[in-house]
Amino acid sequence: MATVDLNHFQIDCRRKAEQVAMLQAMRQSRDEQFTSRMRAMVNPFVWTSDHDIAYNNPNKYINYHLRNLSYCP
Repeated sequence: MATVDLNHFQIDCRRKAEQVAMLQAMRQSRDEQFTSRMRAMVNPFVWTSDHDIAYNNPNKYINYHLRNLSYCP
């Protein structure tokens, strides 16, 4: 799953364990975040209609989804 797909991520409580594992695996290190930001500044064509927080800082959006998953039974 690409980071821009986080904008359309649907929580499924029946697959909670799988989704938590996938989201944890998608976390970016500081170096990866820095590289993504620099690439976005240099290349103006990376802006898409789905340009959102998930593109700028996917870890924040991952935390958002993990918090929502924590409410699943």
